[in-house]
Amino acid sequence: MKKGEIYEGRVQEVLFPDKAIVVTDEGETAQVKYGIPGQKLRFRVKKKRKEKIEGILLEILEKSADETACLCEWAGKCGGCLYQTLPYEKQLAIKETQIKKMLDNGGTDYTFEGIVSSPVVSGYRNKVELTFGDSYMGGPLALGMHQRGSFYDIAGIETCQIMTPDMRMAAIAVLDHFLKLNIPFYHRMRHEGVLRHLLLRSSAATGELLVAVVASSQADASTMQLAELTEKLKALPLEGSLAGVLHIINDSLADVVQSDHTEVLYGKDWITEKLLGLSFCVTLFSFFQTNSRGAELLYQTVRDYIGETNQKVIFDLYSGTGTIAQILAPVAKHVTGVEIVEEAVEAARVNAKLNGLDNCSFIAGDVLKVVDDLTEKPDLIVLDPPRDGIHPKAARQRADVVGSVAKDDIVADEQLITSKFVSSKNGGSSLSYQVAEGKRAMSVEVDHDTGVAGYIEAGDLVDVIAVVDGSPVQKVGTEDRQNMEVKGKVTSVIAEAVKVLRVGDEGYTTTPLDVYTSLTLELSPKQCAKLATAKEMGKVSISLRYKNNNRVIHGGPYSSSDMIKE
Repeated sequence: MKKGEIYEGRVQEVLFPDKAIVVTDEGETAQVKYGIPGQKLRFRVKKKRKEKIEGILLEILEKSADETACLCEWAGKCGGCLYQTLPYEKQLAIKETQIKKMLDNGGTDYTFEGIVSSPVVSGYRNKVELTFGDSYMGGPLALGMHQRGSFYDIAGIETCQIMTPDMRMAAIAVLDHFLKLNIPFYHRMRHEGVLRHLLLRSSAATGELLVAVVASSQADASTMQLAELTEKLKALPLEGSLAGVLHIINDSLADVVQSDHTEVLYGKDWITEKLLGLSFCVTLFSFFQTNSRGAELLYQTVRDYIGETNQKVIFDLYSGTGTIAQILAPVAKHVTGVEIVEEAVEAARVNAKLNGLDNCSFIAGDVLKVVDDLTEKPDLIVLDPPRDGIHPKAARQRADVVGSVAKDDIVADEQLITSKFVSSKNGGSSLSYQVAEGKRAMSVEVDHDTGVAGYIEAGDLVDVIAVVDGSPVQKVGTEDRQNMEVKGKVTSVIAEAVKVLRVGDEGYTTTPLDVYTSLTLELSPKQCAKLATAKEMGKVSISLRYKNNNRVIHGGPYSSSDMIKE
């Protein structure tokens, strides 16, 4: 296979979490995101390495024989769900195979007891983070999850099957409210706009619902008419009850959901969830298993393994709001929970007091640091680490990262991966160490048309072309259109043969991208100023050079009249 070429093949299996193994008619193999076993795909080779070939899904040519109709209109397009077109038993079979393979990587000396199905298979999520944007460039305001492979395009939520009916009703009401007011969404590259996210949290036990609008400070509550929105939400015919409405200010440049300031517009900022007879106070940002009824089965299984000894000392690492620790407390001598997020630790202490548990304690801090300082020795350790589990390159001790510089932003409770750090003492590869002396790093937003259709890689040489408004040029037209005016444009090459330092938001975004949306370039200070001006005044495009061609030609400027003459 060659990079950039298009191939067809059939999906043989899917590796966790979403890497489909595609085999072509010629017997060649590639990994392509978002495929389902049995599907025939058309894909373009994105990366070619010795150990594997990665491709970008272009089209599903044939569906799998196992696929059935799905109630969600965004099935196959939304980045939130992969297997929705499959019957639930087929989904379980795929996940069971994935789990078995991951366990086998650590050895085969274990007993596999199979996979347990969830008590609920639709409307099961108790927390949803939705993004404001548009469903297509320049389209009306949209609210939902990202479409597959896109950092911008939004999939709608009207038929979403993982949200509860109350969540959908509230989300539709919020979207309708802001559509009528014409409130703009926050543009993540330009850092302009207002609406960023909508957070929804519900309780399977009590039916309570929290609604939080996350916005920049570029518009206040009065402009967004949040008081009126609150009244609309209170009037909704919910199956449960509206526990609270919140306004969260987030001015972070990073695309993360966080609170710089939170105002409770109505009710309270927490809900009560119940698992195995225990009650838990859950806030918007508290970690809690997203499927409450499924979590009960999970925790019951863990407790059954421990037994009723009441003599074991247990460590619950990455304990979140202390759910597991408290579930285990009735069958343990003492449980210690360790969690880096202080808010979660405080919630855990509140929950323990609420449940009358006096044999569990919670420590706020980095697991790597805290465990070293604990004098008590555990009989059992329970790990519920964030995201994909404990990464093979996760820091094992403080010395692995202390004194190093992080290449990218680090969010609370994130695992510290050694490859994301660089030491200035030993040279390293962080962006600041990559920039040549006298040069600067600056990013430019690109799309499929302005970014050479996704073919640019770090290390390539490119030219930067700016198209800005100029003076109006001559009136042109036919006999019946004499008043047609061509708006003047000026095109110039503002930087030539500049090096691409980074492609996309590598190590920064939470949603993997198949097509990059930005390029970080190595420019002179003067070129940076030109680029900044061009981004403000018009449109910037990138052209790709031959690998070793660093010749400077100084093309342009070319006016609209030049184009007309031609």
